[in-house]
Amino acid sequence: MTLMIVGAFLDALRPAPKMLPSEWAEANLNLPQGNNARPGALRLTKLQRGMIDAIDEPDAKIVVYMLSAQSGKSTAIDCILANAVINDPGPCLHVSPTESKAFAYVRERLDPLIAASPALRAAVGAGTKGVDSKSSKSWPGGSLAVASSFKNDDLASKAIKLLLMDEIDRFSKGTVEGSPIDIALARTKTFNNARTILASTPTWDKTSKIAAWIERSDKRKFFVECPDCHDWAPLDKSRLHFTPGKPEQARLACLECGALHTEAQRLHMVRKGEWRATAIGEPGVVGFMANELASEFSSLARVAAAVDGADTLNKRRVLENLTWGLPFSETSEISLQPGDLQARAEPTQEPYSAAITTIVAATDVQSDRLETTFLASSKAGERWILDHVIVMGDVSGRKVWDDLDALLSRTFKIEDGRELPVSASICDAGFQITAVSDHVTRQRAKGRRAFASVGRAGFDRATVQVGSQTKGARHRLLILGVDNIKLDAQKALTLPLGTPGAIHLPDHLESDYFDQLASERLESNFVRGYSRPRWTKDASVRNESFDTLVYALAVTTLVKTPLPAINAPKKPATDLAARVARLQQITA
Repeated sequence: MTLMIVGAFLDALRPAPKMLPSEWAEANLNLPQGNNARPGALRLTKLQRGMIDAIDEPDAKIVVYMLSAQSGKSTAIDCILANAVINDPGPCLHVSPTESKAFAYVRERLDPLIAASPALRAAVGAGTKGVDSKSSKSWPGGSLAVASSFKNDDLASKAIKLLLMDEIDRFSKGTVEGSPIDIALARTKTFNNARTILASTPTWDKTSKIAAWIERSDKRKFFVECPDCHDWAPLDKSRLHFTPGKPEQARLACLECGALHTEAQRLHMVRKGEWRATAIGEPGVVGFMANELASEFSSLARVAAAVDGADTLNKRRVLENLTWGLPFSETSEISLQPGDLQARAEPTQEPYSAAITTIVAATDVQSDRLETTFLASSKAGERWILDHVIVMGDVSGRKVWDDLDALLSRTFKIEDGRELPVSASICDAGFQITAVSDHVTRQRAKGRRAFASVGRAGFDRATVQVGSQTKGARHRLLILGVDNIKLDAQKALTLPLGTPGAIHLPDHLESDYFDQLASERLESNFVRGYSRPRWTKDASVRNESFDTLVYALAVTTLVKTPLPAINAPKKPATDLAARVARLQQITA
């Protein structure tokens, strides 16, 4: 009996087992209504638990989150701060990109979390004797200051035990005193047990602060087990499998055995997944990388829809940053070299591939010549440059335009016996607009689909849109969003031949033609610290062949159905005239 009493007494004196930060958070925090996907008693995902508990690892000094949207990053940061308030009090600093963002964090996240969670409310909320304002909080043994990355005075005063820096890719570039991150990190050196959280969705690769910190870390990725072959692998973007246009049918692929898993299976795999380091980082720096495939708050269909809809450079940047959680490089997709393009060229002559259904022509206007590219397409989306022809002559006179008219009247023999005409033509009106307008009028008088166009920069522009009536033109011009078309053109020139979207090149053209195809490149122009992509050209190289390819790709989008072959049974003239009239109405 005595031994039992002594044992009970010792058990009472023994400290309770230490809870992991994630366990304490789930036992004590309630998420308020509003911005939370799962309001009420906190229930963390497996993804979030690993991110939160890293703050308690003995060797972890700096914890880095480079994550996509829908990853639960904000909730993880809230849990770490709340755990510090109750279980590890001390001076804390939360830094946002701007002062308005800092105050919004307190108003929209922290204050509602305190109000909804009794443990926090008892320590920090109304009725306590501590400070409770929009810029600072205090509790027994600890305090919180919220700061802006643009105010060095907020970052460089007293020592900090817990430093939380969110959305660091949007922080100020800093001053002569240093970057906001370096200034704030210097405040943690007083505490041997200080911890720092650096978090952000990434932005541009050349300026991304979070990507630079991830490179210094152990690069933890979220691994899941394939239920078919039991292989463990990270949820990288290569595992998304879907047919373009059908994102609702998306599946998660196992790259080891080829199995395709449904959304229900993906969720089951994610709930049993685990974080694993994939690199040896600097001592004390741990890093977490995850995309929406690892999120319980997203779905395969949602991710596939984002991929399917990324048809402009800006949309691709948003996709890479917010869906895949990766920094974006506007030049990463393309690397064109004239030699590679010429090596890609193949014999191209009549009769042409039986897969061809339509042929278009695109003309660029220079003072002493007209340059025209003939581009063929198949129903599957494969393209062939059949020819590039230069017609010399003074474009202010009539003869060179008559020569172009004769060129556009040519037909092309196909392997299956068809003989196809040019289905539509487009001519750049940025120079000699009146002459181009007269040319288009003559083409339309002959019942041909013909358009005049001007190119406009801007990655937010539509591929083709109808402009207003322009002085000197008899027709409304087509406005071409050339920035995105150029990107698509260069990407198509790198696709394997035989795949949808790929462009076949002819081997009978001079090397200068291939130099021109590779004459432009996409570069970053930094304006006020932000990356702005723009096309640049080597001044010593012409680019007419690239321009005409861009125009041809644009007009191809207007040709929904091919004109009948020359030797095919003809439809009634009235029907053909109606079809031509309907298409030409958009530029009338």
